[in-house]
Amino acid sequence: MKLNSSRRVSELATDVPAIIPALEELGIDYCCKGNRSLLEACDSVGIDADEWLEQLGEIDEDGTDRGGIPLRQWNKEPLSALIDFIVGEHDAFEHRAIVHLAARLDRACRSHGAQFPVIPRVARLFRRAGETLQVHAHREERDLFRRIREMEQALVTGCDEPLRYERSLTERIMIEFLEHDLIAERLRTIRELTADYRLPANVPRSVLALWSDLRAFDRHLRHHIHLENNIVYPRAIAMESGAKLAQEAFG
Repeated sequence: MKLNSSRRVSELATDVPAIIPALEELGIDYCCKGNRSLLEACDSVGIDADEWLEQLGEIDEDGTDRGGIPLRQWNKEPLSALIDFIVGEHDAFEHRAIVHLAARLDRACRSHGAQFPVIPRVARLFRRAGETLQVHAHREERDLFRRIREMEQALVTGCDEPLRYERSLTERIMIEFLEHDLIAERLRTIRELTADYRLPANVPRSVLALWSDLRAFDRHLRHHIHLENNIVYPRAIAMESGAKLAQEAFG
C-alpha cells in the first residue's frame, strides 16, 4: 500500500499496522501523540517524510511486530473482538511482565546499582508505571470494557437499557486518556535515561538482557495504548454519540 505523508500518524498506524515497527525505529510516537501528520512527526526527528516513505516502498496492510504480536486492521472488526484481544494478549502479558521485570530490576539494583546509578532510577520509574498500569487495566476491564461490550450489543439488538449510566462513556474514557499519558510519559523518561535502552559494553550480561526485555515491554505497551487511544476509545465515543442521537430522534 502506498502511504501519504500528509496523513496523521495515528491513522497510518491504524489503517496500515505493519508500519508500526518502522515508526518505532524512527522514535515516532504513534499512540499518545499520533495526531500529528507524518510530515510533522518526521520533521521532529530530522527525517524527510517523503524520502523515508519512498525508501520504505510498498507495505502490507497487516504484519507482525518483533514481539510476535499480530498487527491487524482492528478498525474493521467489532469492538468486542478487539477488547478480547487486548485483555487476552496485552493485559495478560503485561501483568506477568510487570511482576517479572520488577523483580529483576530489584536484583539488578542490589548487585549493580552502585556502579550504574541509572538502574535504580529506572527501577523506580518502572515500579510507578507498573502500579498505575495494573490498577488502570483492572478498572478498565471490570467497568469500561464491560460497558462498551454492552453498548455494542445494545445497538445490535436495539435495546437501550445498558446506555443508562450515571457517568457518560465519553467522560469515563477521558480519564483513560489521561492515565495513558501518565504511563507513556514514564516510559518516555525511561527511554531518555537509558538512551533508548542502551548500556555501556562493560555492563553484566544479566543487565543487558534486562534492558532488552524492558525495551520489548515498552514496545508491547505502546502498541496496547495505540489500540485503545486510536481505535477503541474513538469508536466507543462515536457509538455513544450515535446511540444518543437515535434515542432523541425515536424516543
